[in-house]
Amino acid sequence: MALLLILVVAFLTFSSIIFLGKNRDVGVLTVPTQKNISINFDIIDSPEVSNLKPFYKMESAFSYVVIDEVGKEIKGNISAGSIEYAKALLRASGFTISNLKEVGIGRIQPFILY
Repeated sequence: MALLLILVVAFLTFSSIIFLGKNRDVGVLTVPTQKNISINFDIIDSPEVSNLKPFYKMESAFSYVVIDEVGKEIKGNISAGSIEYAKALLRASGFTISNLKEVGIGRIQPFILY
C-alpha cells in the first residue's frame, strides 16, 4: 500500500512539473490577417477549356488489336464511354478492328490528354 501511495505522489509531482511548469513555450500559431490572393479566371475562356466536354459516366479501358491501312497489326489500349464508342474511335482513325475487349473501368493513364 505504501508503494502505491509513493507511486501516486511521484506521478502527481511529475505531472504538475510537466503540465503546470512555467516553461510552456510550445510555440504560438500566428495567422496572417490578410493574404494577397489573386485568381486568374481567364483560363475559363481559353480554347483549351472551352473545347472540354463533360462526361457523365465512368469510362472503361479497352484492349484492342487493329489492322492499319498497310495491313500491319497494331495492339494497344483505348479509353471510351462504351465499346461502341471505342469502335467508332478506332474506325475513325482508319483502323480495321480485329479484336476489342474491355479490360477495366477508368482510364489507364487518367492524366494524359486525349
